[in-house]
Amino acid sequence: MTSLRVLIVEDVENDAALVLREFARGAYDVTHLRVDTAEGLREALRTREWDLVVSDFSLPTFTAMEVLKILAVSDPDLPCIVVSGTIEEEGAIDAMKSGAGDFIAKDRLARLLPAAEGRLGAGTRERAERRRGSRRQ
Repeated sequence: MTSLRVLIVEDVENDAALVLREFARGAYDVTHLRVDTAEGLREALRTREWDLVVSDFSLPTFTAMEVLKILAVSDPDLPCIVVSGTIEEEGAIDAMKSGAGDFIAKDRLARLLPAAEGRLGAGTRERAERRRGSRRQ
């Protein structure tokens, strides 16, 4: 099994469980945290290292667009995949232009594994190297 640290930005616990189930299908040993506020996201980014963020497009108190802005400041190399219960083409395009690695409908979560694998790999190794280098300085 491959270890994976996933930060899930989602207000519905059952939807987060579906995301985790998809990763389990892919033989990932997932360490995760679910947050549903901007402050919870900032705190999780400050206190732990993550391989991937999976964010709902629309939460009661903020949106994936705000998640992407926070990531751009806190950890611009951290990949983020946006999931949505309803896909609006304009929203998907805006999210991708703002740095989302992919945009997936919640009823098509089978696309999550290929999308995540496409964003991980070399990018994860490069981020780890940069972090190790910045700690040495």
